[in-house]
Amino acid sequence: MTLTSDCKRILIIDDDLHVLFLWRAALAHIPHQCIVDTAQSACEALEKLAGPVTGGFDLIITDLVMPQTNGHAFTHTVRTLYGNIPIVWITSHRDAETEAKAQELGVYCCLDKPISLALMRQVVWEALETSKA
Repeated sequence: MTLTSDCKRILIIDDDLHVLFLWRAALAHIPHQCIVDTAQSACEALEKLAGPVTGGFDLIITDLVMPQTNGHAFTHTVRTLYGNIPIVWITSHRDAETEAKAQELGVYCCLDKPISLALMRQVVWEALETSKA
């Protein structure tokens, strides 16, 4: 796919390659023209965010529980370095602390595993539409 001015760039972070494959395939079928990039760690994701591509990413989707750096710390770093890119958290461990941290860090939304493909596509589409405004 060629990068056009209307094309949206999505970065998905998860330490499970199967999950990354599934989300990349699922997001190929949303109403936006998208390029989906993946990373298996927060460190790899930060390298991609700092990369030479003009315009950066329009949306970040990250698992919260990952080796080395968790989604909370990763989101804090993104907010510090890159501002208000919409971020979606994925977790199977949501609690009041997670909700409070999501609100504090300005997370677009937090989704509970397991997530249906339809819900993920809807949330991504809505996040991209909201970020255009």
